[in-house]
Amino acid sequence: MGLLFIFVHDLVTQWDQFNVQTIQITGNRHLTDNQILEQAGIHHGQNILAVNLGLARSRLISHGWIADAAVNRKLPAGVGIVIHEHTPAALLDLGPGFLMDAKGKVFKKLGPGESDRLPVVSGLDYADLAVGKEPETPLMRAVVNLLALSRGAATGISPKRLKKIQADRETGLTLTLAGRPATIKIGFDRYFEKLRMLSLISQFAAKTQNLTAIESIDLHNTSRIVLGPVTPDTAT
Repeated sequence: MGLLFIFVHDLVTQWDQFNVQTIQITGNRHLTDNQILEQAGIHHGQNILAVNLGLARSRLISHGWIADAAVNRKLPAGVGIVIHEHTPAALLDLGPGFLMDAKGKVFKKLGPGESDRLPVVSGLDYADLAVGKEPETPLMRAVVNLLALSRGAATGISPKRLKKIQADRETGLTLTLAGRPATIKIGFDRYFEKLRMLSLISQFAAKTQNLTAIESIDLHNTSRIVLGPVTPDTAT
């Protein structure tokens, strides 16, 4: 009986009828199909029953871009691969650059052409990095909250304008924007209120001739907002 099972196993796993002919890959945006197949260790012509689905998935999720993956057989000659990639929210500057998602989790070192015009976060160190599902330190939580709010329509910052977030343990966050005002000192906490106020100030300044040349806005204290005019050194 044992010999029979061995014979049947060898027959099935070497039968050309079960060789992989079609591979369907979905969900990938940053990685090509060829990169995914190479990472999974799956190729056309391979016997479908000889594909180790668990090993292929483990190989896939070990890649920096891949958050999760599923691999399944589609008998008699197909394989399906579903990819869930990380979504980068910012470039974290720790000497080398790292890609960070919207929850503050660093998922890979920056590669060539991967910055994708992301805002740069500086002032953090390795102790601030998120290990679990939530940011580990108040400073990282501040960065994560600000990134989330900056995508909202009610704020005065569009994703294209936000260039840099400078984090400081004493003074909180300072934003660098494209255009003017170029510098926003936003401090800690009450970010929704402060960004909403920034939106109102920007709208008012756009309609007021004397306020169009604002270089910086200090929103640390919302009851005492400080506007910094453009100086000759910063004018272009």
